[in-house]
Amino acid sequence: MIFKVNLGNFQPNDGTYVFSASALDTKFCHKKYLPSRERTLEIIGSGVVSAVITPFEINKLKNYIGESEYFKKYYPTWRGRNARVFYVGGIDAYLDRHEELYKLYLNHNMHRGDLSSVLVAIECMLPLVTNDSHHWSLQQKFQKIFKNRHSTNRYFIMLTSQDFCKEVEKI
Repeated sequence: MIFKVNLGNFQPNDGTYVFSASALDTKFCHKKYLPSRERTLEIIGSGVVSAVITPFEINKLKNYIGESEYFKKYYPTWRGRNARVFYVGGIDAYLDRHEELYKLYLNHNMHRGDLSSVLVAIECMLPLVTNDSHHWSLQQKFQKIFKNRHSTNRYFIMLTSQDFCKEVEKI
């Protein structure tokens, strides 16, 4: 099922992950990564974990794979009986709090989709599942922003779709 929530009211449970479009794209990935991305969709559809996806990442995914492919493959998976997919809106209101993220958006050619998934992961202290080179190249900057935002001993966690599948298999 898809639940529309506002970032300000969102209280995720354990076992919740933020997904970028790159971690879900099954059309334009190298064939050696295809099994982990398809497995990621199966895991989300089965309800083993809760998935968080931003509107910007969904639009990015639609641009990658096409609207018809999205409604054939992804939408039915997310609307499945066991799936718990959170469609998180209200992200722009939080951009003011993250001047450092906004600078990355301006200076490092980060797309709004990239920025939105990082923002939600930082605000909600959730792991980010991504295969996006933009995310991985800025990982240390995200760590710093996370530490400045939260006074906790926790770390900003990023996983590839392959690492995500391995982690979930342990559960």
